[in-house]
Amino acid sequence: MPHIRIAAKYLKYKKISLLSAFLLFSLMTTISTAQAQAAPAVTEWHTKEVGEKTLSFSTTQMGAEFTGVFQAFTPVVFFDPNRLQDSYVKVTVPLTSAFTDDEERDEALQNDDWFDTEAHPIAVFETTSIALNEGKNAQDYPYIANAKLTIRGIEKQITLPFSFVITENTARATGATTLNRIDFEVGAENWDDPESVGLFVDVAFTLDLFIHKQ
Repeated sequence: MPHIRIAAKYLKYKKISLLSAFLLFSLMTTISTAQAQAAPAVTEWHTKEVGEKTLSFSTTQMGAEFTGVFQAFTPVVFFDPNRLQDSYVKVTVPLTSAFTDDEERDEALQNDDWFDTEAHPIAVFETTSIALNEGKNAQDYPYIANAKLTIRGIEKQITLPFSFVITENTARATGATTLNRIDFEVGAENWDDPESVGLFVDVAFTLDLFIHKQ
């Protein structure tokens, strides 16, 4: 009967279409897996035991400039200048490690007016993307990191221009940016007068690194 033959052809066509789709999907999955396995991991960098590892901050207090450092911080660095889209940096900073060489100020930084380290002991910097720097300071800092910075539980998007100079298996990374402390409610309640304590804080880092080989 004609309608039976038509139905049989239709079913045969559906089977072929489903089989073709399945084979195409399997092929694409195999290719994607092979490409993922073939792509080498982005270079992982570790800080040197002997070398520079500094994270500093500077602003003013009663019109006088002062500089402090975080004596402890942990960077995780995956960086390849030829694979910026795959590069990634995360830095965790115990805020209790802030040191300005002034005992009274260092103690004050820990209280709830400032870093509030009892409630928020850690600051976190984590990149969302890394690209070539097309700004005016590109000569000094060829790259720019777009990142999330979390202080006192408040997350803000920031940009950090930086350099990453590689010499064989070692590298030196440097960078600097300026933060408005009020964005993170640091001293925002009782110390928002810039004549007392500057609102803008210059942050800079230097890292001596070496390639981590697994």
